[in-house]
Amino acid sequence: RPGDEGVMNAVAASLPSRVAYCRSKDFAKILWSFGTLNYKPPNAEEFYSSLINEIHRKMPEFNRYPEHLLTCLLGLAFSEYFPVELIDFALSPGFVRLAQERSKFELTKELYTLDGIVGIECPDYRGNRLCSHLQQEGSEMLWNLARKDMMSKPEFLEALFLLETMLGGPQYIKHHMILTHTRSSDLEVQLDVNLKPLPFNREATPTEDVAKLRLKHVGVSLTDDLMNQLLKGKSRGHFQEEAESETGQQPMELEKKAAIHLGASFCNVADRLGAMEMASLCPPGYMQAPRVKLAVQLTNKNQYCYGSRNLLGLHNMKRRQLNRLGYRVVELSHWEWLPLLKRTRLEKLAFLHEKVFTAAL
Repeated sequence: RPGDEGVMNAVAASLPSRVAYCRSKDFAKILWSFGTLNYKPPNAEEFYSSLINEIHRKMPEFNRYPEHLLTCLLGLAFSEYFPVELIDFALSPGFVRLAQERSKFELTKELYTLDGIVGIECPDYRGNRLCSHLQQEGSEMLWNLARKDMMSKPEFLEALFLLETMLGGPQYIKHHMILTHTRSSDLEVQLDVNLKPLPFNREATPTEDVAKLRLKHVGVSLTDDLMNQLLKGKSRGHFQEEAESETGQQPMELEKKAAIHLGASFCNVADRLGAMEMASLCPPGYMQAPRVKLAVQLTNKNQYCYGSRNLLGLHNMKRRQLNRLGYRVVELSHWEWLPLLKRTRLEKLAFLHEKVFTAAL
């Protein structure tokens, strides 16, 4: 909002001349605030360079309060500033040991997040990195927190189940942290050159299920007559009945979406089963590389600046880094998805279908 920007701009304009009076805690709060709010003032270059230079001069104080240096560096990273000398020092074995022993805070997550940021945002960086033991510890810690958080949310579980249904099964989608250091999980979907889902999640495809599907594939023949029966029977019977039971109406738009959705789904059945059969018979390296990789994210209001649709710094940085790695982000925003939970199953499927396959184009 204009008034908020005025306050931020006034702080940024006055700070360079007063930076020498700041404590390590002040640096941390200022840089975290600007980075988290994802706001760059008009004098951004002067503002950030003066703060970074003063951090160098106050390193003895940051050694006494290591958590403040990590907070500064994360705030800077949100704003796309990466002072490599300070990062190299923060990830050095000596400072990592200092952070773990001297600070009253648990800083493994902060160290791991900083290390992950450097790995993506600074390809030419040749300085210190976090040791493999702490990387593993940080990864497990953040995944456990993110998984517990998401699996406790009914809106997420419904999105996951409906996406599995729409795509053809759990082998076509994977719930994990694509970027573990960003502290939130994603639903990954991969599409082939024809923009059809790939069964890349082998952990979700038990051998006996693949065998059953292979047998079904042999006995199914999708004739025009069968397609007509499926479309007429399914769209006018089950889906119309469902729409009536949930809304008390018979909307023509829902029936059209049902026909479109079912037509696409049934036309892809043989192809998907064939892909699963090939996946079960061929070694992992044989599966074709995906043409499109999607990161489906169910967002909530805590990921945005208050009263706005502007992502906070951490989540904006995550989008940036996913794009760097070749992912397309599909957002199921809380203002779209939560109201839709009260609608029919068909409407939710149509919404997810449009989100996924429009993003792939």
